[in-house]
Amino acid sequence: MLINGYHLQVYVLVACIMPRIIISRHLLFNHYQLKSIGKCYNNEVAAFYREKLCVRLNPHKQVRLACLFLDQNYDTPITIEDLSRKVALSPYYLIRAFRHVYKQTPHQYLVGQRIAKAKELLRNSDLSITEICAAVGFESLGSFSTLFRKVAGISPNAYRISSQPTLPPAYIPYCVCLLHDIEDQPDR
Repeated sequence: MLINGYHLQVYVLVACIMPRIIISRHLLFNHYQLKSIGKCYNNEVAAFYREKLCVRLNPHKQVRLACLFLDQNYDTPITIEDLSRKVALSPYYLIRAFRHVYKQTPHQYLVGQRIAKAKELLRNSDLSITEICAAVGFESLGSFSTLFRKVAGISPNAYRISSQPTLPPAYIPYCVCLLHDIEDQPDR
């Protein structure tokens, strides 16, 4: 039997594999509708169709994929619509599931990743703050500075200054002080 030009057997097999709603080849079926049409064939055939025709991802796995995508692409502009398309979830469900797993929204996670990378660049590079702002994916220096101050508690420039290693004053032997007329200062 054919439905919209596709063999019904395929959909019956897919229905046995996916218990809720089946979306395959642009057709939407409820499991119980398909189950009433016919029975599944043996497990080998069902396994074949499960691998070839449908991919049922666990929502937690999809949220982890979203997190991985954010980690890899933190420096590009990402909207919730782009992210939800990548992981095949609706935007609102993705936000709810992401918040459930990571205790923050995807946007909060992305900002945190960008700020963490900015802190690393401020500590370890000589790039200007404007260049760091662009390198970590912020479009505006003002929004970068505001968010950085909100997360870190200080401005990006103050963070750079405070993160520079300060060397303790070098010890000068007393004989050298006498030789060069340097006042002997006790250690503090």
